[in-house]
Amino acid sequence: MKHMCICAYEAYVQMCICAYVHLKHMCICAYEAYEAYEAAHRMWHMLAYEAFARMCI
Repeated sequence: MKHMCICAYEAYVQMCICAYVHLKHMCICAYEAYEAYEAAHRMWHMLAYEAFARMCI
């Protein structure tokens, strides 16, 4: 488990398995997890936009 780390996302905290980058000490999320995050993130933005649009009307 040495080479595993946890990523935190800005909109909400979502755990994912990351590949450890030795030199940069950064996380790169696995492609499948990233795709799932992107889909959820787009949905979150769509819902937030709809709520905002309703408030502004």
